[in-house]
Amino acid sequence: MAIQGYDALDATALAELVRKKELQPTELVEEAISRIEAVNPKLNAVVHKMYEQARKAAAGPLPQGPSPGCPSW
Repeated sequence: MAIQGYDALDATALAELVRKKELQPTELVEEAISRIEAVNPKLNAVVHKMYEQARKAAAGPLPQGPSPGCPSW
């Protein structure tokens, strides 16, 4: 599932969608992973893919802070 408008949203906007329960943190992680997999073969920017750790963090309790639930790695 692609998140419509993901490219135009910053971390604050994504955090607001999570806060309002319009998106789940796990959805944001999967979107980020999908985009990494799509472009990384050309860029080779992501060396250590920590997908399982990201999925686990997104599924657990969210930390307090300005952008809880948003991928921040």
